[in-house]
Amino acid sequence: MQGVNKTFYQRQRSAYMRDVFKNLFRPRVREIRALQDVDLVVRRGEIVAYAGPNGAGKSTTVKLLSSVLAPTSGSVQALGMDPMRDRVAYVSRIGVVFGQRTELWWDQPVSASFEWKRVVWDIPQERYERMLGFVRELLGLDEFMDSLARQLSLGQKMRADLGLMLMLGRADDRRRCAG
Repeated sequence: MQGVNKTFYQRQRSAYMRDVFKNLFRPRVREIRALQDVDLVVRRGEIVAYAGPNGAGKSTTVKLLSSVLAPTSGSVQALGMDPMRDRVAYVSRIGVVFGQRTELWWDQPVSASFEWKRVVWDIPQERYERMLGFVRELLGLDEFMDSLARQLSLGQKMRADLGLMLMLGRADDRRRCAG
């Protein structure tokens, strides 16, 4: 990321009925600068922790890097691609886990979500079984693979979602991880 800015515009509404028409023709807008002149370089093989207080722009940064949002100005590059311009190729090579969203089927066992993703992502059965064994052991998923997603704690859901993202990795990455 180089010189990245992200500004949101939030329409302000009055609680008073008398202001309804006024707001219709002259809406009040609040400018929110989520990111201002952010430079971030992460080199291949580096592991980075991105921490800060609420409202510091952490989620916005991740959304820019995962092509969910486009920057207001500046440039974003990852894996040698522009996440917005090369979106289809780019998103096929990344996985992102947001705490408030899950890829798990709410009323199904966790194992059903994994099997569904295998079909959607067209992962060969043998490779799927090797990778599943790897992520189950790595993340300690065995204790709740047969539990309904809605019954899991936030931490368990996060581990299951992370496991799904690890399963999504590129074929050559999956081979390297799964042996």
